[in-house]
Amino acid sequence: TVVPPATAPPVETASETSQGRAAAYLAGNLVDGDHIEVTDGESTYVDYDMTADVVLALHGIGEQTKARDRAAAFLLHPDSVDAYVHGLPYEGGEATYAEPLSKLILITLLQRGTHDTVRSNDAAQTDDPAPADTAEESQEAGVTDEVALDEWIEALESLVAAGTVTDTGTYGTRDASTTQHAWTALALAAAQGEGVDDLLTQLTDAQCADGLFPPHLGGSSCAKGELEVSDIAAQALNAVGETSLVMVPTSTSTTTQTAAVSLSTSRITGVVALRRSLDIAAPDGVVRDANDLVDAVTTAYVATTRLALGSEVSSASHALAGLQLQDGGLGLDPKATESDFALSLRTAPAVAGRTWLQAAESPLRPAPVTAATAATTSANTPADPAWGINPWIAAALMIITALLAWTAGHNPRRQPASPASPIDR
Repeated sequence: TVVPPATAPPVETASETSQGRAAAYLAGNLVDGDHIEVTDGESTYVDYDMTADVVLALHGIGEQTKARDRAAAFLLHPDSVDAYVHGLPYEGGEATYAEPLSKLILITLLQRGTHDTVRSNDAAQTDDPAPADTAEESQEAGVTDEVALDEWIEALESLVAAGTVTDTGTYGTRDASTTQHAWTALALAAAQGEGVDDLLTQLTDAQCADGLFPPHLGGSSCAKGELEVSDIAAQALNAVGETSLVMVPTSTSTTTQTAAVSLSTSRITGVVALRRSLDIAAPDGVVRDANDLVDAVTTAYVATTRLALGSEVSSASHALAGLQLQDGGLGLDPKATESDFALSLRTAPAVAGRTWLQAAESPLRPAPVTAATAATTSANTPADPAWGINPWIAAALMIITALLAWTAGHNPRRQPASPASPIDR
């Protein structure tokens, strides 16, 4: 019998910082303390994708770890996997979706890294070997067993052929989505799977003349890309594993700096072009509208893209923190008195100045591009980008509105909410 708790677990005490308040806001919106639900008309649905994004955001922020672990355990429960990755009960036959599967692989690796660190620290404090986890303890911590993880990696690899990602099933993605492509590349890179190089080649080939990326791959050359897909594309383009980083002497001092040895020339050129695009259009990282007000969504996209490229985003973090309401979230406009969850989730990493790539437990890191490397590729960078600023405000609000009003009845990543969650409590 599945019995939901009488009351949701309390939110942990937050640090007196903007990122602490953002994390507490996200954790406080978890229904039953472990998942996100949205309402469409008179129906309420479990939103697995938003739940996954909350887990990733909390990994980046580094607070509300109990809520993060509960939400990860919710997502990694077999019933949730069936719904989120395989589209049950909507799919009539077998189906597997690459982007949800990729996020679950990354969450598993992040949870495992966190859990291993905690166990090692506990063992060090007691001078005793780290105890073996029981299956129940691993489930509570949101840690998937090795066999299941290996099966997921193989399943994701099977969806990739010649650098192209193809979902199976009636409701799978069919439009060569850049977002789906980038998440797949990230998950396979983190898991040391096969096919990453071909995926990244497809990604770099699709980069637009302004340095940003198009929403779909495989089309004709494009002049302008879109910020809302360029941040995840930047993560895939510039993320490398720890073993791909080495320490090398600098030419100006006896100190050392980290340099990437695994980035191909095309990846470095793409990174430089993207960084230059952002530097020209938003020199201080803060995007403002015609009334000189901070455009929260566009600023967040710029910040998360910069973070993926290894740049600092203190100006953007400070500007967004100034928009936080009392509960730690952000409103849809400067006069809003209530926070909007979708907007607050989108901007939380930028407020904190950290994405999951910056988490200590992350299997990937942003690869630094040295000034010398950037200079050698500058001749290949595009002309000054022409992507506008003001039109993004309307576009951003449309994106948020569409997200919240997304028809859920035929969306296998959002399922009807029952009085009980998938996890035996």
